[in-house]
Amino acid sequence: MRGITVLVAFIFLLINVNTVSAQSGVNFDNNTEVVENIRLIDTEGGSDIISLKHAKENEFSVYPSPAKEDINVQFEIKQATTIRMSNILGNVLYETTTSSNKRFYSTTLNVSNLPKGLYFITIDDGVNAQTKRFVKQ
Repeated sequence: MRGITVLVAFIFLLINVNTVSAQSGVNFDNNTEVVENIRLIDTEGGSDIISLKHAKENEFSVYPSPAKEDINVQFEIKQATTIRMSNILGNVLYETTTSSNKRFYSTTLNVSNLPKGLYFITIDDGVNAQTKRFVKQ
C-alpha cells in the first residue's frame, strides 16, 4: 500500500510542477530544483520523508517517441556508462560505452533504418541500469 501512496504523491508533484510551469510561464529544466523532499503521511498516523534528489540525479531521457529518423538520449554521467539499444525480443541492435569525462551526456541515434515497433534504450554504469522505451514509426 505504501508503494501506491508514493506513486500517487510523486504523480501529484509532477502534475503540480507542470501546472505551475504552464501558468507562470516558468520553465523548469534539469538545473531547477523545485522540491528536495516529500513527506508522506499514511492513514495510520505514520509518516516518511522521501528524498527526490536521488531520482533527479539519475534522470535520463529518450525522445521523441514515436520517432521517425533520430532519437535523443540524455543523462547525467558519473562514470563510464554503456548505452544499449534493443528490440522487444531483447536482441542488442546498438551498443557503445561513454567516457566519464563529462557530467552531462547527450547523443543522437539514427533509427531510420529500423522497422516500425517498440525498442528499448538501457544505460548501465556498472552499478545501476535504467531502461526507457521508444516507438519507431
